[in-house]
Amino acid sequence: MKLSVFIILFFSVLQFAYSQNPVNSNCADAAIEFARLNDSAIVYVKKKFYITANSYFKSAQQIKQLKDSCNIVNEEASNLAVSIIAPATYQTLIENVYDLQDNANFEEAMNKYNIAGNYYSQFQISEFGLIHDSLIKFIFTKGTAGFAAWLSEFYINQNKLDLSLVVHQQMLEKSYDYKALKRQSYDLGVQLAMRDKAKNPDENAKNNFTKYNLNKPIFKYLKMGYNYGWK
Repeated sequence: MKLSVFIILFFSVLQFAYSQNPVNSNCADAAIEFARLNDSAIVYVKKKFYITANSYFKSAQQIKQLKDSCNIVNEEASNLAVSIIAPATYQTLIENVYDLQDNANFEEAMNKYNIAGNYYSQFQISEFGLIHDSLIKFIFTKGTAGFAAWLSEFYINQNKLDLSLVVHQQMLEKSYDYKALKRQSYDLGVQLAMRDKAKNPDENAKNNFTKYNLNKPIFKYLKMGYNYGWK
């Protein structure tokens, strides 16, 4: 018997059996869908898209619960589903950061990012191939200009001037409009000068400012603030 004929006969018999036993038919359909959802989840696990993978695993679990009498089992998929809850939760926290910064809720975005960092360490998320950058690196690779400007000012207010300078410098080096940062630049310059003069009162502003290597026109307002703060 040719293979194609055998396949046709096989599925004909299978279809007849299903029509005679709808319970078996429903269980078979459920098992197929259960397997499809788990397979899709595994594809996204390999891509490190844990939120999407978790969603597929949950859908598969719902089918298993709805068709409990069918005794659908896949221990390997069930164990994998449990294991990715942590990285999926971490990625959800990061997604929340994106939403918050897009809505200009910068302080809450910063706090949420710090929570994500603590979660990352606590649950060893690095084992799942994910990287948690410092807040400054995150902002300059994935953050908005508004978030960066806010963080620069936040560090000034916290008297973390060196961190503010790092944020500020990277913003301007990335062609952010320096005129839009006039106030922050000036304020940072003033605070840096006051700090530096307290340490080196016999130095002068011009010589001391050169150590920052900020002579480009984009640092114009920072330099003005520095000169004023030294007086």
